[in-house]
Amino acid sequence: MKISFVIPSYNSAPHLVQGLTFLASQQLDQELEMEVIVVDDGSSDGTKEAVASFHAQFHNLLYLFRPRDELSNRARARNIGLEQASGDLICFLDAGIVVPSTFTKGIAAQYATTASVTSRLVLLHVIYGVPLDTDNSGLSAIENLNPYNFQQWVEQNKDASIWQDYREPTFKMLRDRLDGLPAPWEFGLAGAITVPASLARQVNGFDDTFMGWGTEDIEFAYRLYLAGASFRGERQAYALHLPHPTSLTEQKMLSDRNNRIRMHHKHYRMETELFVYYQGLLIGPVLEKMHQLDLTHLWPANTVSALTLNEIRNKYIRGTSRSLLLGIEQPAVAKELNTSHLFAHRQKSYEQLTKELEGQQTFHLIGCDTPFTDHFFDVVIMTDYIRVFHPYMQRMLLQELHRIARQVVWIHGDDHMPAWASETLMEQNKIDVPSVLARFQPDIYIVSSGLRKGHLKERNYWSSIQDVTDLCAELNIPIHLENIITGTQAVGESIDVH
Repeated sequence: MKISFVIPSYNSAPHLVQGLTFLASQQLDQELEMEVIVVDDGSSDGTKEAVASFHAQFHNLLYLFRPRDELSNRARARNIGLEQASGDLICFLDAGIVVPSTFTKGIAAQYATTASVTSRLVLLHVIYGVPLDTDNSGLSAIENLNPYNFQQWVEQNKDASIWQDYREPTFKMLRDRLDGLPAPWEFGLAGAITVPASLARQVNGFDDTFMGWGTEDIEFAYRLYLAGASFRGERQAYALHLPHPTSLTEQKMLSDRNNRIRMHHKHYRMETELFVYYQGLLIGPVLEKMHQLDLTHLWPANTVSALTLNEIRNKYIRGTSRSLLLGIEQPAVAKELNTSHLFAHRQKSYEQLTKELEGQQTFHLIGCDTPFTDHFFDVVIMTDYIRVFHPYMQRMLLQELHRIARQVVWIHGDDHMPAWASETLMEQNKIDVPSVLARFQPDIYIVSSGLRKGHLKERNYWSSIQDVTDLCAELNIPIHLENIITGTQAVGESIDVH
């Protein structure tokens, strides 16, 4: 088995030297081979000379240089290394990463238990010291760190808040098997990640159009996920991010958000749509909720008659060229209303609607950020689906529907709260959400029972009719209300809210 280490570096010679020093101490079995590829992304700090000083310590060390220009970024540098790598496995490491002497053997052990190194297993290595804000005490703590005392040092320091990897508690809780999570790709930090070479090339490596800071590694992990990768948290073959003074600046936050939007506009799927708004660990809990959110008991439930649906179709849909329906999971209802387009929030519903409604275009989207131009639809029909979102997300949804449609119609029932929306949250199970993670503060808790016990989930919301209409008035969004009372066979009073 051969493992290729690909390390992009830009003006990080001191950290790169430390990283190579630790890699040079790897304990290798006879059948295990490694190569190290350093991709210099246009450095001017003596990186080339630093790498040259290690040639005697590696059997296979390759230095690649790319002149610095306006297209330079870590994604492009990693892809250059991937192209030249000859290993069965690719381990991407950042220049400021050091690993224990057992790291390479630890990787090999994980893949030895699978059918072959061409498996779809992706290792997400725990990275201690990954917090972005590090004070000088963190710098002094590693002054005497070396390959021989590294493992002892980690055991003594890994539980201190400054060194903790925020992903590790989840890894422990799930015993490192992450495929049961709704978004295992959210943990795909490229500071230390191992991927079968064939799989990395199948998804065409990293997307080098992502400029600035953030998200290019998560997007890579997302495409691995779509290609059928199996994700595993790796706590034995761990890594340490060498601390250096930095901060999560407004510029970085803006860059990260712009790249999340870019990621969504590349894929236009429900999970990427929500990833724009739910930062870091928050995306998993909201996807957990969305995957379980069964709307068949909301309007229009099975008790709504075909006559009622026919009246709605005649009043709002008939005669339009393009119409959109969202918040419906029953194919029979969608077929009766016969809109030209549908949004489905659950993968299961998306697949069922796509299969059974061949004449209607179905998209796996929420509706907060869509690929449609202004006023693309003549009318949008939404259901009580709007009520189940956090008020901030309701705002985003209504603004987008108003943008893409000439008319927004809300078909609603009464204010009675569904049983699943009124569930009591155990206070001790609530999770404190750091304010830096989100533009709003969703309620996150640990599922305490059932098949999903131990998973994080966002609470279920339920807004009143007045809450939604007040929000429409605040946003100056005209909306047509149709009140349907379950059991009747007529469309109720129609109210326009401006």
